[in-house]
Amino acid sequence: MESPLTIQHLPKAILHIDGDAFFAAVEQSRDPALKGKPVVTGKERGIAASMSYEAKACGVTGGMRLSEIKRFCPQVVVLPSDFETYSLLSKRMFSIVRRYTSEVEGYSIDECFADITGLQRPLKGSYQQIAERIKHALDVELGFTFSVGLAPTKVVAKLGSKWEKPSGLTCIP
Repeated sequence: MESPLTIQHLPKAILHIDGDAFFAAVEQSRDPALKGKPVVTGKERGIAASMSYEAKACGVTGGMRLSEIKRFCPQVVVLPSDFETYSLLSKRMFSIVRRYTSEVEGYSIDECFADITGLQRPLKGSYQQIAERIKHALDVELGFTFSVGLAPTKVVAKLGSKWEKPSGLTCIP
């Protein structure tokens, strides 16, 4: 009897790694008083650039005007975007992922693809275990969460990272 198809049997193992509410999460990690509060970045533009999951739960969406956000969520904390800090943390994110594989492709400031094909033996683990290790390193070292998709193609891996947000790991064979 043939074994079921699993991610271990596929010719490619691709991760899509995505910072959860990246700009807002960076701000919450920098100021512990903001943890658990609705946070929006984008004050300088007058619209929401990034919002924490607490702000999203209040109905805040990307591109929403700040005056409108205050009606939806009066307790929201609105901050200017600090792109210099976001860029530094993005570089740290890529550096952490590159400790596991040199095959890293940036997709945006808070997203990348990583090819971990053939690394089970050198990294002493299954593809899922490798993905879990990378995710854990990112979460712990950067102080906020990431969602990860593991699949045989970039498109499917990206779908996987969106499946269990925030802080999920989805494997799609």
